[in-house]
Formats: sequence, C-alpha cells, structure tokens
Amino acid sequence: GFAYAEKDGASFKLRDTFKRKVRGKCVLFVDDVLNMAATSAPTVRMLRECGADVIGAYFIVDRGNVGAAEIGVADYASMFSVKLPMWKAGKGSCPQCNAGTPLSLEYGHAGKSKNE
Repeated sequence: GFAYAEKDGASFKLRDTFKRKVRGKCVLFVDDVLNMAATSAPTVRMLRECGADVIGAYFIVDRGNVGAAEIGVADYASMFSVKLPMWKAGKGSCPQCNAGTPLSLEYGHAGKSKNE
C-alpha cells in the first residue's frame, strides 16, 4: 500500500485512513532528499506513534549530512549521494557569512533567513 504525510504547521500528520493503513504494518519511509533529517525524523516518529514498524528509509538524494540514527531508523539507502556541506547561519560558523556574502533569495528557503 501507499500512504503519505501532510504538513501540519511545523510537523506532519497522517489522515485517519492512512493511520489505519499503517498500523501494525512494516513501513519503508521514502522521501526525495535527505538533508538534515528535519522532515524525515519527525515523520518516522509519527509513523511509529501510529503503530507502524518503520523498517528503514529510502531517499532519491542523500546530501551526506546525517545518518540512520538521526533519521530514527536502523538503516537507509539512496539512489545518489552528494556531499554538500552545511553551516549554521551567522558569523563564526558559515564561511559565506564570515566573508559578508549576501544570501541568494532565488533558491531554497533563503528568503526565510536573515543574513547576519
């Protein structure tokens, strides 16, 4: 079967019909990009709270910033691995911030951030 999580504020939820569908089932969590597990980890927790046995995770792209423990699974796999370093915003951590390079607002979630 197939079920999907929907964004609910800062977290994710399953519709009641999907909750019944995953309860007591072995589930493979699938997502497009693994970055910092900000989406995958809470969704895996939510699936377990719904009674699913999450057996692993699969991603199209693994950006190489976290591992299985951060996702909350025993093992995971991906089609592609691309090592793209990440830094916390702010002086002292981010090389671009240290250099005074302004953020590009064209891509990703940069429009929600502030350049310090």
